[in-house]
Formats: sequence, structure tokens, C-alpha cells
Amino acid sequence: VSSSGSDASGIDNTGNVCVWDSEKTLTWALSQPNTGLPTKLDTVLELGIGMAGLAGLWLAQSGRVQQRVILTDGHETCVQNNRIQVRLQQAWQKVRQQQQQQHAGTAPSNNAFPVAECQTLPWTLDTANMDPTLWECANLTLISDCTHFEHYHGHLLWTLLSCTGTQGQVWMCQPNRGSSLSRFLNLIAAVNQQSSDSPLMQIEEPRFDKLEELHQRFVKGGDDDDDENAQYYRPNVHAPRILILTKLRALRIPQDRDAIVQHLKERE
Repeated sequence: VSSSGSDASGIDNTGNVCVWDSEKTLTWALSQPNTGLPTKLDTVLELGIGMAGLAGLWLAQSGRVQQRVILTDGHETCVQNNRIQVRLQQAWQKVRQQQQQQHAGTAPSNNAFPVAECQTLPWTLDTANMDPTLWECANLTLISDCTHFEHYHGHLLWTLLSCTGTQGQVWMCQPNRGSSLSRFLNLIAAVNQQSSDSPLMQIEEPRFDKLEELHQRFVKGGDDDDDENAQYYRPNVHAPRILILTKLRALRIPQDRDAIVQHLKERE
């Protein structure tokens, strides 16, 4: 399967180079206790899955999702790769269930985790191009390390907003990468400001002690073997930030979309 950074489709393909660290960190964060993540979820949607939608795949087998896990990317090669990942996960689950049943001496169980779906979903500012079955479908949306594509900020935000239901959460994980993350958060603030009587999104940044501990260790260096990596550590491009965005109300069309477009024009 091709792993080039770009191809004739014009859609970025760097997600197929590897499973990036932010995806792994997001998966770890979702597994931690007392994070505010709902115990039971109806539908989970992940954007920009790249080579492996690890966070969505983990949630699919966690027992928390009641209905659907939808893994999406704008690049068809990423979607093809993840269909393979889903088949591998299904085979692994089957073997694990058989082993557990043999150990316990019980009959085969009919309980099954939701099978993750994979589909192409380009980010868009055009509501008419949205898949209507995905409109406000998710009560948890996931994305990792995608805000560095600043020219896609508007498309990314509108797609996030369109796919996430009211009172749903968006979990994001990415480093600052220059000013790209702060500019994306400024875009959200601009949308909130245009409707100050009823802001659209609430932003929280929970603290994860383990991540802070690792950050401090790499910044200061140390005697452990792992700390040889400290010489390569640049917080701006390596330190992950995990943000939880809560969608407070339904979208107002065209007002919210117009606010995105207006802010992008003003920041050029």
C-alpha cells in the first residue's frame, strides 16, 4: 500500500507513513480513569485515521460503545488500510473469546463488540457535500495531530461540528506545532464570540500527570537509558496536548459557518 506523502488525489497521505505518536497518546488518554469520558457511548467517529485509527479501534473493543464506531479519512488508501485493521481486530477478538470460553468452560457467547466501519470523509465547509447519515451522529469525535494543516482549519472545524451531536465531545491530541494549534483554537473562539449569547463550544485541557512527568524528564534530561531521547526533544513539536471540546448547542446555519469563513479571511 502506498505510503507517499502526497499523490494525484491532492489529499494529504502522510497518515500512511506510520501510526503517529499523537494517535497512540490519544488512545492511552482514553483508557485512563476519571477523565470525564462517558462510560457508555452511542456512536464514536474518528477523523483523519491515517494508517490505523488506533483510538477508534481501541474504543470498539472496550465495551463502551453501544452502536457504531466510524473510522474516516479523506484519503482512500487510509480507508483501505483501516479495513484491514478492522478485519485483524475481528479475528483477534474471536480468538480471545474462544480462549476465554475454553478457560472458563462456558458455551460460546453471542455478545459482540460493534464492528468498526471505515469510510472516506473529506473535510468540507460545504454542508451540501456532507454525508447526511453522519450529520451530528457522534457523541464522541476523535482526531489527532491534524491542526498543522492550517489551510484546512475551516474545513476541519466545520466537519467536526457537523459530525458531533449537541452535548457531544471532541477529543483532540496534538502538539503545538508552531502556532498552528493556537490558531485553530482562535478560530473556535471567533465562532463563540459571534454568538456570545450562546457559545458553540467549550474547551477544556485536562491534566495528565504521566504526560507532565515525561515532559519534565525530557526537558531536564536524566540518567535513565530512555532519556537519551532528550537531546531530540522539542516540546513545540513533540509534547502532546489533549483538549476536550464540548458542543454546547446545535449548529446555526449559516451563521456559524459564516463566522468560520469570516475569521479565516481576516487572519490571511
